[in-house]
Formats: sequence, C-alpha cells, structure tokens
Amino acid sequence: MTAGRIDFLCVGAQKAGTTTLRSYLRIHPQLALPDHEPHLFDRDQRDWSDALQTALDAYLASSQTPAEVRDGSRAPASRLMLWGEVTPIYLYWQPCPQRIHRHNPAMKLIVLLRNPVARAYSHWSMELNRGAERLSFSDAIRAESMRLQVWPEAQHRVISYLDRGRYHTQLLRYLQLFDRRQLLLLPSEDFYRSPQSSLAAITDFLGIEPWPEFSRQHERQGDYTSALSLDDWHYAYAALADDIDRLEQLLGWDCSAWKQPWPGLA
Repeated sequence: MTAGRIDFLCVGAQKAGTTTLRSYLRIHPQLALPDHEPHLFDRDQRDWSDALQTALDAYLASSQTPAEVRDGSRAPASRLMLWGEVTPIYLYWQPCPQRIHRHNPAMKLIVLLRNPVARAYSHWSMELNRGAERLSFSDAIRAESMRLQVWPEAQHRVISYLDRGRYHTQLLRYLQLFDRRQLLLLPSEDFYRSPQSSLAAITDFLGIEPWPEFSRQHERQGDYTSALSLDDWHYAYAALADDIDRLEQLLGWDCSAWKQPWPGLA
C-alpha cells in the first residue's frame, strides 16, 4: 500500500463470482483485504473531501494481512504487499470511477463479467429471497425502466436487474479515466470453469508471486425458487443485445454463448 492508498479493486460485476474471488484473494500471502464489502467509494452521503480517510482506517483495521504485518512489524522488504478490496457495485454505480481515480489514479481494477441475463436472474432471486423484491422476475424486468426513473441517475441498488448487465456502458465510464492496461477483464464462466487460469492472469496483472496451493471454492451458490422462462429470457436478451454487441467490439470477446438461451428453458 503506497502512502495510505489502496492498490487494487475488484469492482464487479455483482453475482458474477466476486465473493468466490475474494475468498481466493485472501489466501495469497502478498494480498491484504477484508472479508466483506467495505463500500468505500459508493456511499453518496459521504463527505468526499475528508471522510474517506476515516473509512480507510476502518478498512485497514478489518483487512487480512500476513502475520508480520498484522502484529505491527513490517513485511520483508523483498516481498511486495498490495492492499485491495472487493465491492461489486463499483462497476455499476455511476460516481465510483471518478472517486476511485481521485483516490488512486494508478489503481488496478479487476472485473468479472457474467452472462448478463443469467446475472439478472440470479440478482432477482437473491433480492426475492432477502425480501427486498416482491415482483416475479417477469414483472420486475418489464417494470424496471419505469421503476428506475424515479431514482437519482436512474440507478437503484436492488431493482437494477437488467441495468447492471449493461457492461459496455459501465466500462466506458472507467476507460474515460483509467488506461485500458489498468483493467483486467475476466469472463465469469471461465473463472468458474478454471479458476487456476483466472488466478494466474491476476498474478500477472498485479505483479505478484504465483498462487499458493488452494482448494477449489464456490461461495454463495444461487437458491432459485422458480425456473427462468424462455419468454423472459427473450425479453431480457432483447433489452441487453445492443450492449452485448458493443461489448464484443470493445473487448474483442466472443459473447455468442450469451446470445443463446440455455437448455431447459420453456
């Protein structure tokens, strides 16, 4: 950590594997981060002129660090120590890129991107189980645009099921401030399938030693009370298709798998 600044962030996307990624990150001996979402940069009520330091102090107190740092002594000079955190709303919440850039213009940003229709359905299911949503998925996505309009910047932390999947729009806000080389973008599907490959990409990106041996982890698997219908898939995909096409062009990814309903929908 340089001069009281955070070195790296995983900024999202929500329901794209960020909780599992945090579990892996906390295993690495050169990384220090808390076991929760600190929400340092998305609190709109915060006085950004000076209150961030108070939040940073709380973040540091809760971050996992190797023993030689945790007991008050310094880490060996030969070993790079990086401080980071994982809060997946940062990708979506509009003021976050500017706040993050103001804090550390050299910030390294890790982004997991999941099939946005699957992400939306997982998001809705989570909010339904929490009691924060009462509408069916079908009704919620059809009412989303109207529901969002009554909120500042047409954003909302709960009912933004489709809107959070407009990754191209969200990434452009970061790329206006950060060099493309400061972003590591990983498909969630690849991360789930082969975490070793994704973690190797992260070690190269952050400039740290290879990952120690670890057991495979998967946090917060979805608990779905109903199945996604083919009709709802088509509605959700139609709302996101243009953004997916633009994302493909921006990143050079093949998102063809996102453009097809998965087997079993009826």
